[in-house]
Amino acid sequence: EAYALRLLTCREVTEYYLERIRTYDEPYNCFITLCEEDALKQADEIDRRIACGDREGILFGIPIVVKDNIDYAGYHTTNGLDKRRNQIADTNAAVVDNLLREGAVILGKTNMSTEAQDARACYSQVAGETKNAYNTYLASGASSGGSAVATALNFAVFGVGTDTNSSLRLPAVLNGCISLRPTWDTLPLDGIETLNRRRDVPGVITRTALDQALALDALSGG
Repeated sequence: EAYALRLLTCREVTEYYLERIRTYDEPYNCFITLCEEDALKQADEIDRRIACGDREGILFGIPIVVKDNIDYAGYHTTNGLDKRRNQIADTNAAVVDNLLREGAVILGKTNMSTEAQDARACYSQVAGETKNAYNTYLASGASSGGSAVATALNFAVFGVGTDTNSSLRLPAVLNGCISLRPTWDTLPLDGIETLNRRRDVPGVITRTALDQALALDALSGG
């Protein structure tokens, strides 16, 4: 509504979130990669579409973050491992394409436990540990911890993650957020580094139940 009324531009909102990340992330360590340049380009494109009267999309102009085992073209998909040249994705994961199609703005790739192996803490070889949003002496929980803490701290409207056993739900609980495990095979796994192809599912961590419903609709392609 604020975009439609020209009270805000998408670029202003995107810059706000990026500045918030730069100011407050250091003790929490939510990110492996920030996607600032592309995020601002996406925001400018959203503003151009608004000026033309085009406001289609469930997530039109909404800043989000994506776990770093999910491909985003042009960026590393480390899966929690040290960055190497052969990790740069050529194409987007199917769920990322769905999110972009619905108008989302991707701010960055979030930290995760190395190869999604740790079910309790979010500690990667590439970035170290993500700390709990409410107490940095406590664990952020499971492999999608970076997405959960980024969401809890309002570094993004919501975070995309994956779940093998509890990797969406545990960090959501420990950081005061909401998540659920979608039915297996409801959402596409194409372009996602999986721990167990027969169990892994993508999903979202949000601050409200309404956001959860809207984000899952977008993740599935509407």
